[in-house]
Amino acid sequence: MTRAKPAPVAGLLSARRGSHYEAGFSLVEIMISTVILAMVSAGSLGMFTVTTRQATISRLLQEEEFAIRMDLASIQNMNDRFTCYS
Repeated sequence: MTRAKPAPVAGLLSARRGSHYEAGFSLVEIMISTVILAMVSAGSLGMFTVTTRQATISRLLQEEEFAIRMDLASIQNMNDRFTCYS
């Protein structure tokens, strides 16, 4: 029985070097991933802006409601102190 000789390793590597099996990314793949990243970033920035604006509006409304309650308490206190007995 004769054994088959294994293929030379150097021959396989040199055959693959010039073919489609090269490591790394192509320019098209990098450009596509950059565009996708830009779209996701723009969407995230938009959501952050909307959320920040809504939080600011909510805080301002709470401050106004607190000021109104304080004014009403002050008016009620003055009403209790300065009653008219005519």
